[in-house]
Amino acid sequence: IYSCSMGQLMYYHTKRSIRSIRQKDFVPMWRCRMPAYLANWQDIASFALMVLLFIMLCIEPTLRCLGKPDEDGESPLFHQKCITGQDLVEPYALCSTAAMLLYFALLVDMSVFSTRVSAYVLVCGQM
Repeated sequence: IYSCSMGQLMYYHTKRSIRSIRQKDFVPMWRCRMPAYLANWQDIASFALMVLLFIMLCIEPTLRCLGKPDEDGESPLFHQKCITGQDLVEPYALCSTAAMLLYFALLVDMSVFSTRVSAYVLVCGQM
């Protein structure tokens, strides 16, 4: 999820931000100037999702426990039971919950668009 989803989001937002900076296309938001493409709620949600995925990658308990023994002294490949991993499980769970809610909100918006297109096709097909 980090390489595909977050990578695609980072590419998209970097490209759009650079384009806005080059064209000097900014809008005032909350007492600061933001790239104009962030005036759309879907782009704001997508940007927030990218930030959450980056935070999740930084605090990933499984990555922190690679090569470290678990509570039983064993050293399995992928686990979250090491001392450093246990401290990060709750913040990671909160970030992943927020990320899933953002994924869901963006997906619901896509289904509304799909319904509109389907209705248009249905009406045109009846003509």
